[in-house]
Amino acid sequence: AILDIFARQKKPKIAYISHKLGGGAQQHIDELASLYNEQALVLQITPQEEGRSVRLAIFEQGRRLQDGLYFDIEREYDKLVRLLVELGIGHIHFHHTMGLNPKLWVLAADVGCAYDLTIHDYYLVNGNPTLTDANARYVPDSACDFDARCAQHYPLPAGIDANQWRQNQRLIVENATRVIFP
Repeated sequence: AILDIFARQKKPKIAYISHKLGGGAQQHIDELASLYNEQALVLQITPQEEGRSVRLAIFEQGRRLQDGLYFDIEREYDKLVRLLVELGIGHIHFHHTMGLNPKLWVLAADVGCAYDLTIHDYYLVNGNPTLTDANARYVPDSACDFDARCAQHYPLPAGIDANQWRQNQRLIVENATRVIFP
C-alpha cells in the first residue's frame, strides 16, 4: 500500500544508495531527506548481506521507515530495477559503494536516469575509507608502501590490487552527473 502511494505522488523521486554502517554518510542522507521532504520523495538502498543483497527502505516525512524490502542481487536485480521504474525513480544519488554488489553501480542506467555521487571518505582510493594501517594510524600517500599498509586495515577483494581497484571505481565517478564533496 505504501509503495502504491509513493508511486502515485507527483513529486520527484530519488533513490539514495549507501553503506550500512551509519555514521556521517547516513546522517547526511537523513538530513537531505528531511531538507527536501516537501519537494521530493526519497527511498534508500543499503547493502544487507555484503555484496549479495540490499534493503530498500522508504522515507516518510523525512524519516526512514524501519520496514523494507530485500533483494538478492544475483537473483532479483531485474526485479529491483522494475520496481524502481514502476515507482518513478527519476534520480539516483550514491553516497557510498561499500558492501554493494558492483551490478548496482549501473543501476541508474538500467532505471533510465542520471545519478550523483557524494564522496564521504577515501574508499574509492584503495578500499580503505580511513587511509589507516592495522594500528589505526594514518598512512600518508607519500609512503612507498601506501596501498599495502592501507590494505592491512581494509583488505581489497581477493585477486584485486590497488591499481585495479582505482580503475574499477572510475566508472562510477566518470559517469556521474555531479561529484559532490560535502
